[in-house]
Amino acid sequence: MEQPLRFQGQYFDGETGLHYNRFRYYDPVTGRFIHQDPIDLEGGLNSFLYANNPLEWIDPVGLQRKRKRSTTKTCGCSLPCITIDSSKYPETAQHVKDAIAAGHPDEVTIDRPGAKARRKASLKGIKTKVNKDRDEYPPAMFKEGGTGADVKHIDPCDNRGAGSCMGHQCKKYPDGTKVKIKVK
Repeated sequence: MEQPLRFQGQYFDGETGLHYNRFRYYDPVTGRFIHQDPIDLEGGLNSFLYANNPLEWIDPVGLQRKRKRSTTKTCGCSLPCITIDSSKYPETAQHVKDAIAAGHPDEVTIDRPGAKARRKASLKGIKTKVNKDRDEYPPAMFKEGGTGADVKHIDPCDNRGAGSCMGHQCKKYPDGTKVKIKVK
């Protein structure tokens, strides 16, 4: 006897060879549903896919995709958390704390395409110093950066290490994702 359970929420229909997903049928050969998603484009741009990627996403009732298990660190809220380790990057960590205390946001929106223009705007008029980087908060990769960002001269290794660490943490999130910056 063949085991009838498939991806979460799916049951194999032996008569059709399709997987029933409560509201519609899924064809495992093509990797697509045979009918459009009942919630239309709310489920994603391709209304015939199964939760975009069945290895990372599930669609338990056939109406809304969600992650199988959370791989996202959160900061006590629903947003993904981007952390700056004060033991590794003390100058950047202090700059972030000071900037947030001065009223800059700790919840920011990833927007990579605008980073170059925002960096130019935030650093305009700020003179360079020998053996120092101009660190900006919010960083230019976030929509909230740019004109009015807090800029401080800090050690280049600290600045670039923290920037690389933040960039790596943000890599898995698409533009438009809101994240929370936290110093630990």
